Amino acid sequence: MKNTFFILAAFLLLSGCGRLLWEASCESENRWEKLLAQAHDSVAAVIAQNQKPIGSGFLIDPQHIVTASHVAQTLGPDGTLTVTFGKNINRPIQARLVAEDAAAGLAVLELEQVVSHQPFVLAAAEDIQLGEPVVALGNPFGMGLVASAGIVGALPGTVQGGTSAYLHTDAAIHPGNSGGPLLDHCGRVVGLVTAHLRGGGIGLAIPSKEIARFIDLNLSK
Repeated sequence: MKNTFFILAAFLLLSGCGRLLWEASCESENRWEKLLAQAHDSVAAVIAQNQKPIGSGFLIDPQHIVTASHVAQTLGPDGTLTVTFGKNINRPIQARLVAEDAAAGLAVLELEQVVSHQPFVLAAAEDIQLGEPVVALGNPFGMGLVASAGIVGALPGTVQGGTSAYLHTDAAIHPGNSGGPLLDHCGRVVGLVTAHLRGGGIGLAIPSKEIARFIDLNLSK
């Protein structure tokens, strides 16, 4: 058995497979860097009228962002919120609430102007795999766009208790992340970050299937 192992190892080295595997790993790292650079301008910081950052959101078409319903509930007296995209913190855009489902935990904000940023694509439910790497993007503590990496720790319907409907992740989730996207390695949205369990290191995200259903019901009319 040992001889077989050493023969196989020698074959891999001589054939260049070891080098190719290393290159593939480097390409994977570069893919994340490129993905995050592209996604940066399509993630929104949601800001209350008192200039206090309250959450995040992400672009689903040139004039709409989806966010968590509890983020959208902090509307100003005129029924609007302010959003900024990526590094454009000095270019605030007013947005108004056009759809909300508190039970689903989702809301859509309509921007007062069309933007040129690339909208996100939702991942199909069957493409989301247990243990796959993911990145949460958002505006924790009002610091600006921050990425945190983790994996899909549990799929919807596979755990007991009140969090069964959510995707679970160990990516770091903090106040201000709510409404931001949870992305797979292709840059697709697998979930919308909505909460974290205190003391457990577990973040919760509304799965893309539910986001798609909500968008279809409210923006496809």
